[in-house]
Formats: sequence, structure tokens, C-alpha cells
Amino acid sequence: SNGQNRAAGRSCKGCPVFMFRGCFLHHGPGDIGEWRDGLAAGWPVTSFRFLVGGRAGVLLLLYALNVVWFRLRRVESYEMKRFFFFNMVFGFYFLFSGILSNARAITLEQVQKEAAGVVSVRAEFIQEKHMKILAKPLISTGVMLFKTPKSVRWEYFQPVRSILMMDNGRVKRFIEGENGLVEDLGPAKEIMQFVLQEITYWLKGEFGSSSNFTTSLKGERTIVMTPKEESFLKVIERIELTLSDQPGVMERVRIIENQDTYTEYRFQKTTVNIPLDDALFRKI
Repeated sequence: SNGQNRAAGRSCKGCPVFMFRGCFLHHGPGDIGEWRDGLAAGWPVTSFRFLVGGRAGVLLLLYALNVVWFRLRRVESYEMKRFFFFNMVFGFYFLFSGILSNARAITLEQVQKEAAGVVSVRAEFIQEKHMKILAKPLISTGVMLFKTPKSVRWEYFQPVRSILMMDNGRVKRFIEGENGLVEDLGPAKEIMQFVLQEITYWLKGEFGSSSNFTTSLKGERTIVMTPKEESFLKVIERIELTLSDQPGVMERVRIIENQDTYTEYRFQKTTVNIPLDDALFRKI
């Protein structure tokens, strides 16, 4: 355009392409030969807003609009190629600059530090049991409650209701029968106590506190726990904990028995640091 209306924003008649409320290209009819001026004027502001907003989809939309615009104006192929060359160079530079600037190195010490600020957790879960002999996984649903230092309530709703509770190390289990929930007094109490104790370590980020597993970090979000004892390895090959983007929260736990059998827990609707009555870990 003639430049008179460029500062007017969306009221600019010679501004056919907008991005993040900014005018990207300033052209009036017949002025396509001046696209370099529009590109140079639009990219600094556009790139800054792109980094702040982090919306790569808008950048792709811009490219599509530019294709249509220049084809309608019958731009020469040489000009089109050169335009897209600079567009791609600048676009990917700013895109990956934004990604790398937001990346952060994760260590087990950082995970524990973030989890230290979590004093209670409530999360719904979906449990899937995968076995080679099963056509479909066995699915259970329920809710998990945790309160520092050592209180856990693990409750299944479907397909059979049961409640596993630990109140400061004391474990109880209830299973639904014909007359409602009844306490299970079987010999599996020590095993349940071991499992719940490990869960408290995970939720507090104290992976090094367990004497039963060797802990390592895989990538930025996955913690791998391998049993130390050979006899334990025959039962569980490894446990993989996937961390959520929310500090101190797990997104998924996968207990791998062997290459054909594993159990996966997916957590959702997780809330942290909410009031939880102590009675939830003592009574059904």
C-alpha cells in the first residue's frame, strides 16, 4: 500500500494478512512486487508474539493464506520460492528457539524437590491388565487418595468394589461381598503393606528411599525402577513411572512383569494439596 494506513492496525485497507492482531503484509491491489517490505515489517512483531503465544498452528495458517494470496495474484514461481525460503528459515528458527527456551533439564533430585511441596493427592485412575492370552485388557476403575506422611486409600469401583487403606503404616483391606464390604483377614497383608509403602515413596518423590529398587531417569518424564533382588526380578521386570506436567504428580504407572504381561494405571482429574479427613484412611 502507500504506507499511509499501516499504523492503523485492523483498519488498514492495504493490510490483507493479520497475525496475532498485527498487520503482517501491507499491500494494495497491484503492489505484490513489494512483498519484501511487508515481510520485513511484519516478522519482528509477529515472531515476538508467536514466541509469547506459542501457537504454531497460527503460523501454519499464515503459510496457507500466503499460498492462496500469491497464487491469486499470479506471483512468479521464482518469487514464490524465495518467499517461502525466507519464511521457512525465520519460522523454524523462532519456533525451535521457543521450544528450546522452555525446555528444562530434569533430575531425580528436582523431581523430589517438586514433590516435597505436595502434602495430599486425589486422583481417579483406570487400571488395565494386559496379558498375551487376553483378547482385551481387563479394566478396573477407582480413586486414589494420599496424605503425608504415610496414608493411602486405594479404592476400586468397578468391576468389584474393594478398598485398600494404609493409615501411617497400618494396612487394612475390604472386599465387597453379599453383605457389603467385609474386611479381608487373609495372609496377603504383608504384601499389601509393601505395595502401599512403595506408593508413598513414589508420591513423595523419594525414589531413593526404597531398598528394593534401583532407580534411573529415562528421558525427561519417565522414571524406571528395577528390582535389586534376582528373586524379585522373576515377578516384576521393571516399573515405569511417567510424570505429569504438573509438578509432583504422576500421569501413568506401568508395572511390567515380562514382555507379554503388564499392568498400567492412568491417572486423571488429579488435584493436589486439598483437605483430606484422616477418617478416609481409617474407615470405609
